[in-house]
Amino acid sequence: STFFPSIRFFRVTMSMADMDAKRQSISKLVSTEMWQLRGRVGTPQKGQYAYLNFMKVLDAPAYQTFEETMWKPIAESWIKDGLQSSWVFATKMLPTGTDTTYGAYTADFYPTWESAFAARATQATFEKVHPGKKYQDLADQAPKLRQLAKRELWVVVERIAKP
Repeated sequence: STFFPSIRFFRVTMSMADMDAKRQSISKLVSTEMWQLRGRVGTPQKGQYAYLNFMKVLDAPAYQTFEETMWKPIAESWIKDGLQSSWVFATKMLPTGTDTTYGAYTADFYPTWESAFAARATQATFEKVHPGKKYQDLADQAPKLRQLAKRELWVVVERIAKP
């Protein structure tokens, strides 16, 4: 369903009946999840492309700090440079339990199909936004905090904003 991130992530304020009618008009609901927005830079727009990176979280408190202090500045830099249009970090509230394969996601939004597949200089950007830190430390730390469970490419077919 291409409507899934809008429920929490775009802070929909319409009634449940209106939201259900809209969802039914553009998708088929097969499951429901509840997410808490932890960080966002920029505003996703209709027609943009988004990579949803679903993460198996190994150390929740450290991982949240990692996304906020390490990746958010990188995303901010890419957005400022026009390489990306927005970034989101959220953690799963429901369902939970040992059978849950992922507990967080990041979303990287791009204005065009071409930009979604363009190469980015991650190490150079890291060194620019984190002067004095080593990129290898980031590479070593990340797998101790989270593992990529799956990555999907979506297109934003509708964006609902607060009036």
